[in-house]
Amino acid sequence: SAGKPHPVTQTQQTIFSKTAGATPSPSKPSLQEQPMVNTELSGGLLDPDDTPFLITKNILRQLIRDEVTSVLQEQRDSFMEPMFRRMAGMEATFASLYNQISSQTNQTNVDPKVLENFEFDTIDSGEALTELDERLKNDDQYKNTFVAWVQRYINVPISTKRMSKLLKALFTPKFLCLLTWSGRGKRAMYTLSNYKGIIDLFKTVGSTELSKVGDREVADFFILKLRYATYYLSRQECNQTNR
Repeated sequence: SAGKPHPVTQTQQTIFSKTAGATPSPSKPSLQEQPMVNTELSGGLLDPDDTPFLITKNILRQLIRDEVTSVLQEQRDSFMEPMFRRMAGMEATFASLYNQISSQTNQTNVDPKVLENFEFDTIDSGEALTELDERLKNDDQYKNTFVAWVQRYINVPISTKRMSKLLKALFTPKFLCLLTWSGRGKRAMYTLSNYKGIIDLFKTVGSTELSKVGDREVADFFILKLRYATYYLSRQECNQTNR
């Protein structure tokens, strides 16, 4: 009706009480607006107030890393040092052997010009085998020249490897299949144990200052090598075919 005041709603009272005569206060940023600090320790974000805590953790983490690194370094040094000493000893041993082998070559008293002009054809027949055996037995000068010539190319300290290199230098792979040590074998045509000049050559070349090769060592060497001569030949032919 006319003349009656209108009631004020709760919404209007609230708005009036917040705006009328009120001094505006600085707005506080919401949680989403506050700057955050990234850290690896927590795996997420930290509030700026937690910065001292973060720094402390970083310092502790670095101290732990340094301590662990120091311990691991000490353990590694204590483990590696004896190994390095053993390796140095092995290198010194091999160097000594190499010098001994080289001195053997230099003590043959063979004219270097004779060695330069020396020629040898790999044995591929029974006649060539017999001829070499006779010259080694009866001609000392030829034997010394032959030994000096071979040792120029065999600078290894292990006797079996020295004899293996000599074997490859003397015989063709096909002719090796015709050799046997005791005279047995289907394809064997030549009994190598009867060729004393060849045997003495392997004893001389296979020996070093620290290891002497005798008849037994030469026999064991040839028994093993000649047993697998056919296999080595077939493998070599297969490799040449595949190239």
